[in-house]
Amino acid sequence: MAYVALHIYIFTCICKKNILVLYSCLCRYPPCAGFPGLSPTCSLQPLENTLIMQIYKRLFLVALFFLSSLPVMAWAANDDGSVKDPTKTAQEFMAKGIESARSGQIDQARTAFENATRIAPELAPMAWAGLGMALGGQGRWLEAVVEFKKVVALQPADMRAHFNLANAYLSAGERDQAIGEYRNMIELDSKLDWAHFNLASLYLQKEETSSAIEEFEKAAELNPALPASYEKLGVLYDQVGMTEKAIAAYEKAIELAPLNGTTQYNLGVVYLKNGDVFKGEAAYRKAIELMPNNAEAYNNIGTIYLSRQDPQGAIPFFLKSVELKPDLEQGLINLSVSYRDIKDFESALLYAQKAKDIGINRAQVLIESIQRKMAENQGVKDASPAQ
Repeated sequence: MAYVALHIYIFTCICKKNILVLYSCLCRYPPCAGFPGLSPTCSLQPLENTLIMQIYKRLFLVALFFLSSLPVMAWAANDDGSVKDPTKTAQEFMAKGIESARSGQIDQARTAFENATRIAPELAPMAWAGLGMALGGQGRWLEAVVEFKKVVALQPADMRAHFNLANAYLSAGERDQAIGEYRNMIELDSKLDWAHFNLASLYLQKEETSSAIEEFEKAAELNPALPASYEKLGVLYDQVGMTEKAIAAYEKAIELAPLNGTTQYNLGVVYLKNGDVFKGEAAYRKAIELMPNNAEAYNNIGTIYLSRQDPQGAIPFFLKSVELKPDLEQGLINLSVSYRDIKDFESALLYAQKAKDIGINRAQVLIESIQRKMAENQGVKDASPAQ
C-alpha cells in the first residue's frame, strides 16, 4: 500500500511540474498566433525549437506515467473507486484461507494465508496455526509440525502455540519432542496442573515410572480435585510395591469420583495384596455394582471364597465370570478346581477341557489331577461294604 501512495505522489508531482511548464509555453505561443511546430509558416530560433521539444517530452512523460499508474490505482481501489483498506484486504485473505482450510484445500489456504501475512504480518501466528490444524486434520502431522513451529517462533510465550506443537509431535510419533514442549510449557508456567498430568502420561507411555510418579504427584498437588491423578498414582504405586500409598491414592480417587468402577476394582486388588480380605471383597462387590460386566471382579470374589475353603460358595462367582468372558483363563481353571473339590468330576472335567481347548497349558495337569481324584473316589466306593 505504501508503494501505491508513493506512485500516486510521484504522478502528482510530475503532472504539476509539467503543467506549469506547458502553461508558460502556451502563454509565450498562443494558439491564435500559430503554435510553433504546427504551422508550416512558423519560423523559430534554435532556442525556441529546443523549448518545443521539451514540451513534447513533458507531454509524453505525463501520458506515460499516467498510463503506467492505471493498473496500480485499479488494484488499490474498491469497486466504488475508494482506496482499499489494507487491513480489510488482509482480513479477506484470512477469511479465504480459513474457508479453504476447512474444506481441505491446503494449497489454496496456504496461498491466501501468505497473501494475508504479506499485507498484515501481525496475522502470521493465526495464519500458520490455521494451516497447521488443517494439515493435522488430514493426518499430515509432520507438515503440521513445521507450521506450529513457526507460530512458536513468533510467539514463544504463547501457551496454546506450544500445546498445538506438542500435540502435533505426539500425533507424528515424536514423543520425545512432545515431552520437550510440555517442559517448555511448565517453564512458562509451573502451576499448570494439566501440563504436569500430560507430561506424566507421556513418561508413563515410555515406562519411565519414577518420572511419571513425580509429575502425577505435582498435578495432584496443584489440583487436589482431579481424581485422574490419584487413579494413575494408585496404579504406579502398586507397580513399584508401594501398597500403602497405592491404597491411599485409590481411596482419594474414590472420594472424588465414587462411581468409578475401575478404581473400586483396583482398590480391591491392593487390599488383597495388603492382606485385608474383607475390604478387598467389599471393593470388588462395589465394582460389580458399578460395572456388572466385570468378569475379573466376579472371579476375584470367587477366589476369596476358595481361600476360605468354600468351593460351593465360589462356584456361582466363577460361573458368572466365564459367562461374561468365556476365555477367561483364571475363571475356567478356578471353576474346574471348585467342581473337583466338591467331587463333581464331570463338571470339573468339562471346564478343564474348555481351558485346554483355548490353549491353557496347565489345563492338562488339572485334567490328570481330576482323573486321579475320580479314581480315588471310585476306589473308595468299591471298597465300601455293601449295605
